[in-house]
Amino acid sequence: MPAQTRIIHFYVCLGAAGGKECEVIMKQSKHNIYYSPKKVRTILERSIDVALDSLKCYCNDPVSDFTRCRKLPARTLIECIMSFSNYSSIGELSHFFEGHGKMPSASALSQRRKLLDPDIFKRINNLFVNAFDDHTTINGYHILAQDGSDVNIPFMDDKTKTEKHDAKSFCQYHVNALYDCLNKVFYDWSIDEASKKREVNALISILKDRNYPQNSIFTADRGYESYNLMAHFIENDIKFVIRVKDVHTKVGLMTNVRTEEGAFDMRINRTLTSLQTKEIKADKEKYIFVPTTSNFDFLDETRDFYDLSFRAVRFKISEDVYETVVTNLSEEEFGTDDFKELYHYRWNEETAFNKLKYTIGLVYFHARKRKLIQQEINAAFLMYNVSEVIIRNIDLKKNKKLELEYDYKPNFSSAVTNIRLYLRKKINMKELILRIKKFLVAERPERSFERNIKGQSCKPLNYRTS
Repeated sequence: MPAQTRIIHFYVCLGAAGGKECEVIMKQSKHNIYYSPKKVRTILERSIDVALDSLKCYCNDPVSDFTRCRKLPARTLIECIMSFSNYSSIGELSHFFEGHGKMPSASALSQRRKLLDPDIFKRINNLFVNAFDDHTTINGYHILAQDGSDVNIPFMDDKTKTEKHDAKSFCQYHVNALYDCLNKVFYDWSIDEASKKREVNALISILKDRNYPQNSIFTADRGYESYNLMAHFIENDIKFVIRVKDVHTKVGLMTNVRTEEGAFDMRINRTLTSLQTKEIKADKEKYIFVPTTSNFDFLDETRDFYDLSFRAVRFKISEDVYETVVTNLSEEEFGTDDFKELYHYRWNEETAFNKLKYTIGLVYFHARKRKLIQQEINAAFLMYNVSEVIIRNIDLKKNKKLELEYDYKPNFSSAVTNIRLYLRKKINMKELILRIKKFLVAERPERSFERNIKGQSCKPLNYRTS
């Protein structure tokens, strides 16, 4: 297998100090390690084995659950849930147990699923994604993106019920996920109720769990604009790039900041406090008042002031349109012009959510109970990661027919269909690689379309194909 190509991008920018011209280099590098589909499947099986060693931690009753010999032992149940797509429960069982003798009933599947804690899939995922060393990085950093997405679910209760789209009531979960934009895997996620008020706290919880590479840059959209979050990043020595409201808005981190018109790169120092003295009220450019109703974890009875220093960068994205980000990255590592591309990587998570929902099948559920729906969400993230790891290791050899205009990549939908067959051992590795290489699509990064957002309802359980 030939070594992977190392790509280097060069940018010339103006340094922040004194306006002197300097050269900043952004290097995208990838380790020359190849993982065959067989090796990936072996790593997945070993990850499941390790998780099953602690099966008692993921059962309702550690003494009796999964002790009797059944058609659906714990391993088979996990692999079956991972393979779920858009069929009914009977249809899923028919496809999974094809050629394997007697098939359990849909009722038996439901009863066994009630015994299994959804967190076992997160444990398997953590073991799986951390078993690989073929990482792509920028200047030695993983580019991670944190974002959330609504997942429509069968009607459950008032906690998940919401009203949107012509006042029709339906139920949702809001999934907050941490995504590696270059290596295309989800490291961690949390499942919340329909409200989006916990997005910042969800990211802080993920930071504390540390289920991600330590040499990472976190990127996030304007929904994560928060002094508390920035302080957590800085206190834990974690790099971040957060998009914030622009300088002309009345509410936000850039309020009361004196800036130049157009692009800029500047250092901002703030002192957060819960006090309200005349000095503090008079100097709004230096002091930020934090009311007791706000959530800031670094002020208490013993600490009245907290000093916060960060870098604010404003760059042009189109004619008369600017974006502003705040960061703790140094000028020596990333120049002003680098942030446009650096932040743009975050868009990869948006496309990942689309694949997760409509290709892996996160809009098709096979149960109504909260626990079983969370099972399927966690299993879908794991299946997505397995699929992307296999796909990124497929070597697309140069083909004269494909050298005309575009670079090509595997068709994700077709690849996932065949990866499911491979994991069920219905096709061999050679056949899988041939099928993935057969269906390719052109990469067109220059294309852009206006987002056409439509309200999507949950797919009813009684309208599934068999």
